[in-house]
Order: sequence, then C-alpha cells, then structure tokens
Amino acid sequence: MASLHKNEAWDLVELPGGRKPIGSKWVFKRKINAEGKVEKYKARLVAKGYSHALGIDFGDIFSPIAYATSIKLLLSIAAAFDFEVEQMDVKTTFLHRDLEEEIYMKQPEGFAVKGKKELVCKLKKPLYGLKQSPRMWYQKFDTFIRGLGFTRSKEDHCVYFKLIGYHVIYLVLYVDDMLLVGNDKEIIQDLKTQLYSKSDMKDLPTTNYILGMEIKRDWEKRKVRLN
Repeated sequence: MASLHKNEAWDLVELPGGRKPIGSKWVFKRKINAEGKVEKYKARLVAKGYSHALGIDFGDIFSPIAYATSIKLLLSIAAAFDFEVEQMDVKTTFLHRDLEEEIYMKQPEGFAVKGKKELVCKLKKPLYGLKQSPRMWYQKFDTFIRGLGFTRSKEDHCVYFKLIGYHVIYLVLYVDDMLLVGNDKEIIQDLKTQLYSKSDMKDLPTTNYILGMEIKRDWEKRKVRLN
C-alpha cells in the first residue's frame, strides 16, 4: 500500500453514472531462494481485469518476454569469455507509467478510507491484473533503453545490446527481472545508475538464481551450470 500511495496509483472519486467499478484482490506469495528457503513474503494488489471489454477498457495487450534460450546463451558467453554478470529487480513494475484508459476500481479490501467508503479508485497507473499493464511497462522500458543507445535484438525483443569501443554490454528483460552481461564492470555500473534514476529498482548482489534456474559458475573452467 505504501508503494501504491507513493506512486499515486489512483484518486478517490465518486463513480460516474453508467460506469461499473471492477474489483481487486490481494495475492500473497512466498519468494523462495536458490536453497529452497523462504526469502521473503510478498503481498500484491491485483485488479480483476478479466471483466474488461476490448476496445473500451483496453486495446493491444501483447507484450514480449525473453526466451529462456537467450538467457542460457548469454550466460554461456559470459562463462566462455569471462564476462561480468549482474542482476536487477524492478520494484512495483507496472506503476512506472500512467494509465491511458479511464478505469474505476473498488477500494482494496481492508484499506477502505474511513468516511469515504462510498468512493471508488480512479486508476492512474496500470496495476497488476489489467490486461494492458505488461504491454505498457514494456513500451516504456523499450523507449528508455533504446534512448540510451541500445539496439534491440531482432531475434528476441527483450534482449538489448550496446557496443562502446572494445566493450559490449547486453541487457535481458524478463518482466521485472533484468540480467546484465558485459566485459566491463564500470560500464555495467553506469547503466545501473541510469536505470536507478528512471525506476525504483533493487540490485541483487550475486547472480545465482533466475527464473527458477539455479546458476553455478566455475570461474577456472569457464563453465556455467544451470539447475
């Protein structure tokens, strides 16, 4: 709720005549680390976007995600050529762009404002659960990263790369996870600084677990093992 308020996800308003608000629900999840232990407990507010109508509440909804093959390929390149590998996580991913459609939602369960329970939330940000949210996030990120001089791969639209002299840096986007691979630690750090300035992100200290795959790197033999 603190993140939603910080990002000004909605305004409380009276429901206009002829409009019907959608519902929402809380989704609770345990995040498991590479050792199979609970790393943290997460709560996420999800809008019940399944009741939306095409052409009224949303338009195009397609959003690409990175292929697992792309991630494996870049990790093998990193192992073979001794590249740096770092990982980042985007907090409250879908709250980083303004919603274009006019959508009303009932106040979240357990958090109705006292004295204003009859009001509804006029959404300003694309919450999880809305059909257009993933596409809107991808479009914003794609515009931003290409504005930094990165080229989008023709084979995988979630893989970007940039050549800087004799150095190269790759970025893989998988919804709210990012994998950075490059042969210069300073250039990777510069990119991370630029990413921090644009979105609320978390730097993961070691890349040993991504998309359900445990990563074990043998520096001497220049090999990567995925489990």
